[in-house]
Amino acid sequence: SDRWGRRPVLLAGLVAYVLAALGCALSQSMESLIAWRTVQGAAMGAGVIVVRDLYAPVEGAHAMSRALTGLGIIACLSGPLGGLLASHLGWRATMVALCCFGAMALLLVLLRFEETLARPNPQALRPAHLARTWVQILRHPSFLAYSATTTFTYAGLFTYLAASSFTFIQVLDWSPTAYGLLLSCNAAMYITGTVLCRRLLVRWGLRRSIALAGLLSATGGTLMGVFALAGVQNGWAY
Repeated sequence: SDRWGRRPVLLAGLVAYVLAALGCALSQSMESLIAWRTVQGAAMGAGVIVVRDLYAPVEGAHAMSRALTGLGIIACLSGPLGGLLASHLGWRATMVALCCFGAMALLLVLLRFEETLARPNPQALRPAHLARTWVQILRHPSFLAYSATTTFTYAGLFTYLAASSFTFIQVLDWSPTAYGLLLSCNAAMYITGTVLCRRLLVRWGLRRSIALAGLLSATGGTLMGVFALAGVQNGWAY
């Protein structure tokens, strides 16, 4: 996107997302479904760089927290809506719904989105330039700290999401309804965190806000691990 601009990359990402959703809907094997979902996930990263063009670092974090509030609301709605689609029309209908959603986003960007990159960089794709850039990034302590915080936090989150249905329903004997309410509570706390983040950024700044978030994530993950190792069989411990 530094070389060609944000708009073409964003459009290409949305096209890939729509095609991947369609590929998921037509998949005949688990391997094919996983492959198309991987493409879908990669395509979703096409628009994140736009924030850097429009906002300074602190303002950008503020804007991202607003966007993540919307993501939390969508997470609250997606489970029930996906369940209804899957129960009435089958799981492929959920992939078709994602395809339609992506197509609407593609149309909106095509008609309304204007280029945000002021000056394309003709050197951006040259191997020597890329190598120098990556060396600078990987040596930057702030990048390493923020990346490690994000990586471990989301690794824990997605591990929890992947294993929680089996753990709560099969091991702890929760009903599917109770488990759905638990996920709604998780999403509600996610939304609360994004709202608090916007307040803390103004009051504490970026570094202290991230430090607090990292501490809370590490504390929560550590407690879950301690309870699991201690053999605690209570859903409220997790």
